[in-house]
Amino acid sequence: MADVVIAGGGLTGCLTAYACASAGFDTVVLERHRIGQGASGRSTGLLVPDPGPMFRDLERAIGRRSARKAFEGWRRATSDAAALLRRLKVPCGLELIGSSVVARQGDAAALERECRERAEADLDAAWAAGKALASLSVPASTGALRHASQAVALDPYRACLGIVRAGRAKGVRFFERTEVTTAKASGGP
Repeated sequence: MADVVIAGGGLTGCLTAYACASAGFDTVVLERHRIGQGASGRSTGLLVPDPGPMFRDLERAIGRRSARKAFEGWRRATSDAAALLRRLKVPCGLELIGSSVVARQGDAAALERECRERAEADLDAAWAAGKALASLSVPASTGALRHASQAVALDPYRACLGIVRAGRAKGVRFFERTEVTTAKASGGP
């Protein structure tokens, strides 16, 4: 029995388990293969302050206020993850780097409009073109949306292992080579 069972021992699962245990929940992580050796461990190791979808698309789907909260939450999660890894002294090569979304050939107008819409919603976004674009060291492009927030570069496998050590100290139980075939919620409010 556990209060929280997390299926997946990648970086997200390990960080979630650590947060749950820190909040006082009895937490278990089940990983089909080996902790941190799936998609997380083989990823680029880049946590970016941008969720990926265009703000205007999300705004149309859920409204400006909710879209803004989603974008702010993503940015905050990136910086919070970096702060946690620093605080726990996880040796994962953590480095803060600049972050931009670069326009592909012919997409500059749409991306510039996206930048204006984010700015109108009070999200951190600035348009870079000309000399400002040249200073970003990006591939050939006519523009880029720059974030004031920084991305986080790290070794994702080492980050997972560090979070696992910290999670175990908080009582998280990790089980590798445990396939989840069905999940059923019980109890709760």
